Amino acid sequence: MQLPSLGIRGRLFLLGILPAVVIVAAVIAAQMLRTRSLLMQFGEEMLVDRTREIAADIDRGTLEAVTAAKTMALATQQGLLGRRVEALRLARGVLDEFPQFTAAYYGYEPDADGLDAEAARRLGDAAPDASPVAALDLPPPDEAGDPLAGLPPQALGERGRFIPYVFRDRAAGGAVRLAPLVLMEGLYYEGCRRRFLDASEPDKAMVTEPYDYQGRLMVEQTYPISIDGRFLGVAGVDRSLDRLAGELETVRAQQRQAGWGVDVFLVSRMGRVIASTIHAADMRGKPIGETPYATILGNFLAAPAAAGLRRAVDPLSRQTCVYAGARLPTGGWTVVMQMPESDILERARGPLLWSAGLAAAGMAGALALVSWLGSSLTGRIGKAVEASRRVAAGDLTVTVDMRGRDETGQLLRDIGGMTMGLREIVSQVKRWSSELNATARQLSAAGHQQESAIGSFGASTSEAAVASRQISATGRELLGTMHDVAEVAADTVRVADAGRENLDGVGQTMSQLERSTTEFSQRLAAIRQRAEDINMVITTITKVADQTNLLSINAAIEAEKAGEYGQGFIVVAREIRRLADQTAVATLDIERLVEQMQQAVTLGVAEMGRFAADVKTGVDRVSGISGQFADVIGKVHGLAGRFESVKQGMQAQAEGAQQITEALVTLTDGSRAAADALEEFKGASQQMVAAAGGLAETVSRFRVEG
Repeated sequence: MQLPSLGIRGRLFLLGILPAVVIVAAVIAAQMLRTRSLLMQFGEEMLVDRTREIAADIDRGTLEAVTAAKTMALATQQGLLGRRVEALRLARGVLDEFPQFTAAYYGYEPDADGLDAEAARRLGDAAPDASPVAALDLPPPDEAGDPLAGLPPQALGERGRFIPYVFRDRAAGGAVRLAPLVLMEGLYYEGCRRRFLDASEPDKAMVTEPYDYQGRLMVEQTYPISIDGRFLGVAGVDRSLDRLAGELETVRAQQRQAGWGVDVFLVSRMGRVIASTIHAADMRGKPIGETPYATILGNFLAAPAAAGLRRAVDPLSRQTCVYAGARLPTGGWTVVMQMPESDILERARGPLLWSAGLAAAGMAGALALVSWLGSSLTGRIGKAVEASRRVAAGDLTVTVDMRGRDETGQLLRDIGGMTMGLREIVSQVKRWSSELNATARQLSAAGHQQESAIGSFGASTSEAAVASRQISATGRELLGTMHDVAEVAADTVRVADAGRENLDGVGQTMSQLERSTTEFSQRLAAIRQRAEDINMVITTITKVADQTNLLSINAAIEAEKAGEYGQGFIVVAREIRRLADQTAVATLDIERLVEQMQQAVTLGVAEMGRFAADVKTGVDRVSGISGQFADVIGKVHGLAGRFESVKQGMQAQAEGAQQITEALVTLTDGSRAAADALEEFKGASQQMVAAAGGLAETVSRFRVEG
């Protein structure tokens, strides 16, 4: 970003005071945020802890009631079953011991203790349509040996069933009275039985939902009575929740005295408001869905443990508040405490204002100091600016006043030293630019020459590759010819073997020579024909040997043209020439043998006239002919092996020619790559020439002499 056109003072203010102000403001803002965060954290922790304390206090009362009901049930299980008088005394004792309870009761299953008939007899079997009996006073246990004595029918229930309900009668001044338990299908009895029979419920104690009874909010705590896994009934106590509202009001008053404007909600497990310290709306006993705080309280009830913190706007005061929740272990009730965020943040306002005042005073002093410093620096920096402008304009003969020991004097001395160093550098660059330009032009000329050489080399390698392909084709043709010659030689071997077998037959059947003279003449004619065929094969082999010799000479000539890349091919040509010479020698041997064989056959034909007269002489001559023919057969076998050697040599020649072709193709590709690299070199040299010219033009504007 380009700075505005300002003087030293303005820049010092812009770059010194303004960043300092920003930094201080950022520090103050960070401090405020940090303080706010710490206060909020402290307030939230305090709110969570206090909510848990209130939940623990309320849970103690619920746990006390559940324990009382459980004690009554366990006493029945441990021997009190069937002892109804003692059970009534225990219920009366529970009310006397715990004044916060409003009732204690038993509810047995029909004939659970087997005494329903006896009780009905003692109390009198009331008619089914008899009117209910009003509650009767129940004297203390120590004033009556048998509380059942004198009770009218249905005082404890219908037909002797044990369902006594001992309660404090507010209308009678709190006197303890007795009445039969009613509404047995209700949650306190039927619900407790279902809970007992449900194997997935580990805790069999049950706390019912609060309900309104004669203007009082009541809750019942029950525990099942069972023996050997069989449900026999329930024991329970009633408790008024009016005291809880007063306790929550006391908590609210204590917190407000400490400066925390909190409010407390107590919600049942099923979502009914038990108590609340907010007086703007009557929420006592109502479902939370019918209150303004339905969403807030519903979120805590939906949580697995109803714990944690939440922020929301109070629907009545419209303030942002922090809410903390805690669930009671016994009964599943939830305590929710509300505190406005403003109560927490108000405590940090004073320290933050004090910090802001100190920061403003410090900034005023810093502004005055920077103004004085700007005035003292303006003059000497102006000299440095003037010298810098002249140097920037190309005048390197400028002289600078280097007096002064402060930073500005050091700046002027550095500018003077920079000017002298720049003067020397520009002088050297001018000399080097001329030399660099000449060198670049020489490199460009050398590149053109190298390009021509690479072009010639590429053409030569292309011609050599074509010649190598021709040699390879010729070698493949020779290889085919040698294959044919080898097949003819194999046929000759087979014919010779057959002739030898025929001679053996002649030796065995010499006694029949007179009758087979004609056949023998025919066989001699066939041998003469074979000899003529062999002469034709010898002629072909001689031509192949001559052509191979000529080919080797041509290959040696082409290899000499290829230079060092054709050394390997010279060796191949030499081996081909040697094989051709061996083939010629072998051909001469075969020709001599064939001539001998023809002479022997001619002699045999001439002697046929005398053969009939002199059988014995014929037998001897046949033996001689057999020996000579065996020699011929051996030589023919040797010639077949030599043909195979010639064939292998021609195969090696063809493979060598193919390798030479591939090497020449690779060499051609390398010449193309060298041409491409040379093209890049030419471009770089041209760029170097242009750069040298630009450098000379750039330094030409500097003046290094006065």
